[in-house]
Amino acid sequence: YEDVCTVVKEDLGKSPDDLFDDFSRDPIASASLAQVHTARCKETGRKLAIKVQHKGLRETSKGDLFAVTTVVRIAEKLFDEFNLGWICDEMTPQLPKELDFTNEGNNAEAASAHLQKTRLDCVVPRVLWRSTTGQCLTSERVLTMEFEKGFPATDVERIDKEGICRRETAKLIASVFNAQIFENGLVHCDPHQSNVLLREHPKKKGKPQIVLVDHGLYKRLDPDFQESYARLWTGIVMADISQIKGACKNLG
Repeated sequence: YEDVCTVVKEDLGKSPDDLFDDFSRDPIASASLAQVHTARCKETGRKLAIKVQHKGLRETSKGDLFAVTTVVRIAEKLFDEFNLGWICDEMTPQLPKELDFTNEGNNAEAASAHLQKTRLDCVVPRVLWRSTTGQCLTSERVLTMEFEKGFPATDVERIDKEGICRRETAKLIASVFNAQIFENGLVHCDPHQSNVLLREHPKKKGKPQIVLVDHGLYKRLDPDFQESYARLWTGIVMADISQIKGACKNLG
């Protein structure tokens, strides 16, 4: 908890208790890059989720990335069948973006704007950049959002207990990511069960509503990829071998 307080004070200029009410000492979630604490907004009383990067991670990650890349490149030269260099090529530009929570905030807002246009029942927690008094609430290592409740969308027992339709849940999840892939081209690239949350729609009994969180890792798809990928899936559904081959060739 002391490390959390240090990061918050270094980035936002004040301690968690000075910025928020009821800041939880224990995180409600923790992963490799950060942990999430709950709090209350001093101005509105609204429940918040505060994502705080692990202390020192930004500095040590550069050395870790260099070490991994060096080992992989050496292994590629020593062993002909070792061809995992593409992982390093992907990690090197993406990790710094994930470690910048302002980038995550921007991704969240872009995703929210697009999903609102689709009218799909998917919520992206609203990012709080500043308080009404001008106090900074989000930085490179601290991300402040409105808290949105939900449970992992893979929890079938909970889905049944809540009386939510399984079929409609599956259709909604597929529709959300299809909209990102084929319409918007800005795609959430870390959609595991802890990031795709589910709850009953507050205004539609028995209907699902998705809460999409953790927007640090996104990929922008170019129109040529989107078209070829759409042709690939059309070919698979229609069992059109020539179209499948053509799409795969275009995709490389």
